[in-house]
Amino acid sequence: MQWLEAKSSWLQNIDEHRSAAYESETFSRYGGYERNGPVNNLLKDDDSMWNTGTEPDEEHWVLIDMKDIHELDGILIRSVPGAPAPKDCRFQALDERTDVWRDVVAWYGDDTGNKKEINFTPRRSSKWKLIISSTFGEALCIHHLRFHGRILGLDNILNAQYSAEVPIEAIIHT
Repeated sequence: MQWLEAKSSWLQNIDEHRSAAYESETFSRYGGYERNGPVNNLLKDDDSMWNTGTEPDEEHWVLIDMKDIHELDGILIRSVPGAPAPKDCRFQALDERTDVWRDVVAWYGDDTGNKKEINFTPRRSSKWKLIISSTFGEALCIHHLRFHGRILGLDNILNAQYSAEVPIEAIIHT
């Protein structure tokens, strides 16, 4: 397995694919103005971010539709230094046989702006969801989201592995 090259088609900045997105024009430290807020910014490798612009007690989420079945065993998330960061987090996979979202891993984030790698038991799905139940501060800002895994061929599609609950060893506290 490896860090996957993100595809812009995996995210859509529409209500059915994310909880909220605040769009603002900000000056990039790399020069020029860019829009910070749209969820599509999560997959970009630049200075942009997903900024929800909502109240701190709201649950934030984003749907990642990879279109093809992928087997993932890790994600990498990077918050924005000095901005509202993820605190209580979950990552889910859609069990496409039963059309039920299943928890893959849960963790407690930090507000340092550092990259945080989250590893878990390999799971297979084409649709994934990042859920942030609480944040450090108001709203939520995330720079990057990356996925560790592999795309599966047609022979592996029906062999998806899910569990009804997050295994205790998959819960990460820092």
